[in-house]
Amino acid sequence: MSTANQQNRVEGGVGAWVGDTESFRGVCRSVAELADDATEKAWSLIQLHEDRAGSDRNHGIMTASERSGRWEELTSMKRRELGERLTPTVTVRHRRFDREVTGSLDDVLRETDVADVISAEIAAGSNGIQYELSVVFSRNDGCRFRATGADSNWVASVSGRLERELSARRPWYWRLRIWFCGWGVSLSVLASLLAAWATVAGFRLYSFADALRVATAAIVVVAVSYAGVPLIHRFLPGFELLKEGAQSNGQRVVSVAIAVGAWVMALVIPLLL
Repeated sequence: MSTANQQNRVEGGVGAWVGDTESFRGVCRSVAELADDATEKAWSLIQLHEDRAGSDRNHGIMTASERSGRWEELTSMKRRELGERLTPTVTVRHRRFDREVTGSLDDVLRETDVADVISAEIAAGSNGIQYELSVVFSRNDGCRFRATGADSNWVASVSGRLERELSARRPWYWRLRIWFCGWGVSLSVLASLLAAWATVAGFRLYSFADALRVATAAIVVVAVSYAGVPLIHRFLPGFELLKEGAQSNGQRVVSVAIAVGAWVMALVIPLLL
């Protein structure tokens, strides 16, 4: 989901992003193409506010052809500088030694141990040229993007394109990372175990002593269920960069949890019948 304001700024993202290096390259390509669009728009804005005669006012003794050549030289230099400032830069941080690698995409990937990556950022532009775009991947927050620009249409195009691009790699279990959903799942699992325990133990709720035991256990279950939320976030990270064909940790964890849950139910249900 994205939000925009009157200053032509937009923020958005997804709660989790999982993909291989080719998917990551796809996001980088999108950022690069959006940066190219921003370069054209920024250059048009510069031209609107640039007085050709004023740029050459210190070269009045030159001939018309010399002035024209000087103008073309200044124009080429400014446009090249603008393009360089809007060229995307990739930064990747590794878990081991907290190592960071920054540079172009190809240079960064050559020095990156994909399995060890814990965060990444793709950035282009700066406030000085009125166009700025960044996409940040992290295990805690998933993937977030932010864009500012002098052109509202460009900002809207960033929002639409990146929302589609990032949502395509959002894993199906991303909702479990939402605090309320994660707590609900944790509470449901513990409550089911409590009910099974009470049934197998033969507790009678009309007995004050048994009801007190169950009520005390229920309070403990609710308290402990809160601890399940950070555990879910730990085992279902918001960002995973994978080698081609590899399975994400989140998928493995969910598969194991389902298998264990089915095994427990297979043992408990006969005892309840």
